[in-house]
Amino acid sequence: MKKALALVLLVSILIAGGCLAEEYNTLAPWEHEAGWTSFPLALQSDGLDAAWQKGAEVFAANMGIKKLDAGTLKSMMLSGYHMEPQFDHLLVEGNRVTVSSADGKELFSHEYAYADTVENAMEDTAVYVYKTEEADAGAYTYLCLTAPAETVRETGSYTTFNAFFTNKDYKALFEKNGVSLPCLMIQADTGAEGLEAAILQIFASPAVVIAP
Repeated sequence: MKKALALVLLVSILIAGGCLAEEYNTLAPWEHEAGWTSFPLALQSDGLDAAWQKGAEVFAANMGIKKLDAGTLKSMMLSGYHMEPQFDHLLVEGNRVTVSSADGKELFSHEYAYADTVENAMEDTAVYVYKTEEADAGAYTYLCLTAPAETVRETGSYTTFNAFFTNKDYKALFEKNGVSLPCLMIQADTGAEGLEAAILQIFASPAVVIAP
């Protein structure tokens, strides 16, 4: 369990891209025609066996595990997904954000306006805060987003961002003693080469030391 949690935190750090240079006063940076899908779910797609096998071999060596098969590593990634709030699909159209589950059920759809920027919220990455005034928003009153970031490898590229939500004190999400896992999102139309690159970036990169 400890290694699984370390994996979840490692993934969050690796894909928590962002830009500190400017405030994002609109949701335009997250507008993407195909929308965004859950990162852990996207990596469960068919046809990625070779990348998962390579990832398992390197990740096992980096973590000091004698043996780790690709299926187990995929299950570890999926366990991280089950710890998330599970924004399976997110679509931004102007000021409106619509989030749906994997079966197509709409979770919420609200209009948001820029509210704040929390600098250095995640590993030196800014988080941009948007608020809706719609009375029925509840837990989704505030959306906190990192800027979309493209990761480029020789084998392919992919674009991701992290999303949080809350109905009250959004700054508490990023306090050191807080426990908040982001929704990890990737462009929904990312092809096989991009997904393979993501697996290799996370699991087959040089060793990252995680404190016990």
